[in-house]
Amino acid sequence: MNNMEVLVILLFVKALEFNKVFFFELLKW
Repeated sequence: MNNMEVLVILLFVKALEFNKVFFFELLKW
C-alpha cells in the first residue's frame, strides 16, 4: 500500500466514527 491509500483509509475510518457519534447525538434528542 502507498501513503495515499493509507490516508484515505484513515479518513474513512474517522468519518465513520464521527458519523456514529453524530447519529447517537441525534437519537438522544
